[in-house]
Amino acid sequence: MPIKKFQITNENLIFIQKKRRSFNYTRLFGPFICILLNLAFVNSFGLELIVSITLFSVLTILTTAFCIVLPKKAINKLDKLVTSFEIGNDLIDFQSLNEKTSIPKQNVITRNTVIKIINKDHVVNEIVYDGKVYHIVMDYFQTEIGDFIDILKQK
Repeated sequence: MPIKKFQITNENLIFIQKKRRSFNYTRLFGPFICILLNLAFVNSFGLELIVSITLFSVLTILTTAFCIVLPKKAINKLDKLVTSFEIGNDLIDFQSLNEKTSIPKQNVITRNTVIKIINKDHVVNEIVYDGKVYHIVMDYFQTEIGDFIDILKQK
């Protein structure tokens, strides 16, 4: 039986899902678009064939890595965001975009920190358990979750 349940607002949930989808599209289509742009860029100089191929190869490797690595980092950060959680007598149930996790209250380590999510700094409650980190963004919840910290300190 849950003591208290916290839910992210619908607007923020939709916003996070759209941003995550956008980063997935960037990972999927970005390298192909960059290849076409690199081809046009290299051809505009009118260089010898071997120099053009070398320059095109280097640019393609760099831009492909850029189009895959940066969105992957952003997706990983969004996957750590908690969308809802329930506090029970001895368990806390976390729901993120991809997974649901239950952890015992006694083993939870919490700390406040500031992280950047989608170009904006947010104060988050970081929950650490078994090597995994979950972020609870205070601004995304409509109810005050200061009670959450008090309940956890009662362990």
